[in-house]
Amino acid sequence: MTGEGGDPGKLLDRIVSGCFAVLLGAMALYGAVTILQDIWLSLCVLAFVLVVGVGLWLGFRRWRGW
Repeated sequence: MTGEGGDPGKLLDRIVSGCFAVLLGAMALYGAVTILQDIWLSLCVLAFVLVVGVGLWLGFRRWRGW
């Protein structure tokens, strides 16, 4: 039967596991933000080129009546 008066060791294990999970999540988020900071300019240039390219393609398609 599981209840509130269980083994204190289990509670401590759950707290440590939770803290470790939060630490691991924070490290992963920090890594993702660092990677995005390093490649942000390249991503913006690529997005701009794609948007302009698709816009021109759609414009030419409409203009030529395809």
